[in-house]
Amino acid sequence: MFLDRHRLDAARSRTPPTLDGVKRIVHISDLHLGRNNATDDSAARLAWELLSSSIDCVVVTGNLTHNGKREEWNLFQDLFSRLIQERRLIAVPGDRDRLGDDLGWAIMPGPRVQTISRPGLHVVRVNSTAARPGGRAGLDDADLNSINVALDAAAVGSVAVLALHHDPLRVPARHAVGRLTSWMSYSMAPELDRGAEMLKRIEGRCDLVLHGRRSEPRGLRVGGGARPLSLFNAGSSTESGHAYVFTHDRVGGLRGGAMWLDARGLKTLNGAGPTPERPVRSLMVA
Repeated sequence: MFLDRHRLDAARSRTPPTLDGVKRIVHISDLHLGRNNATDDSAARLAWELLSSSIDCVVVTGNLTHNGKREEWNLFQDLFSRLIQERRLIAVPGDRDRLGDDLGWAIMPGPRVQTISRPGLHVVRVNSTAARPGGRAGLDDADLNSINVALDAAAVGSVAVLALHHDPLRVPARHAVGRLTSWMSYSMAPELDRGAEMLKRIEGRCDLVLHGRRSEPRGLRVGGGARPLSLFNAGSSTESGHAYVFTHDRVGGLRGGAMWLDARGLKTLNGAGPTPERPVRSLMVA
């Protein structure tokens, strides 16, 4: 693999710095472990960057594996073992994970809607894959009601995040990261059955919807008012080599917009991609 075992083990043993009480959420997706050596090398590099950075929570929105095979799942658990052991990693399954050995049960055992809370953060994870491999992804009444209940359980002031694999909406390619558009002005075909209905239900009670499935990163604001709702598709993190980073206070509340984490450190978002000419404080450990 690209990253030798000694380097990865060193990153696992390092204690990341704490930066002034600021909490950092990283969003990655569609790792496709097992697709080829280049993909696995990219995932190893990404794992090292995360382990070497002051990251509080990593959200992985599906397609951790390429063929849903147990050995691919074992590789994921090996690369991200410290984050898993320290309960800093939250994952949901994707369509690819339901192939082969059908790893949905391993990635997210139990109900299709679950909550995980951290100081200042409330994550609702949703298994949006079909009831059986090959079926159509969608949400039913029970899923939508469970999402409502899960969001209602968020502590006052917490950043509320909903994580799932499928796009609630099919966002046109012209809407790149950072382009903001009013929800009411949109008329888009749903990618996920009842995805648009879900967004309307959670508007005003949720801050971020994080999802995957598309290879190219996209960002879109679909709600306004005092608590806007934003959708972020991480793209394929092993293809791009980048990950979204969101910051919040210990008591909740997002601070600014999304940023990138990549091999060169933390960068601001400007338009459709990383902007190395406008670096901010790096997450990387010297």
